[in-house]
Amino acid sequence: MAGVLHFDKATFSEITRQLNRKYGIIVHDRPDIELMYSGTIGHESLEMVLEKLSMTTTYRFTIESNTLIVRKK
Repeated sequence: MAGVLHFDKATFSEITRQLNRKYGIIVHDRPDIELMYSGTIGHESLEMVLEKLSMTTTYRFTIESNTLIVRKK
C-alpha cells in the first residue's frame, strides 16, 4: 500500500531515512543510537509516529524546527 512504511528489525538509520522521505524532516546521523524497531506506520501524522516510536523504544522522539530530536529516556 502506497505511503505505508513497514519495518522489520529496522535500525535507527533505516527508520529515519524512511521518515525523512515520507515527512520531509531533517535527521542528523546518530551512530550512538542503537535500536531495532518492527512495526507498520500507515497514514498517520508525524506527531503520532513519533509518539509510537517513543512508546515502544527506550528513546524519546520529538520534532523541533523540522528537525528530529532523539533523547534517551
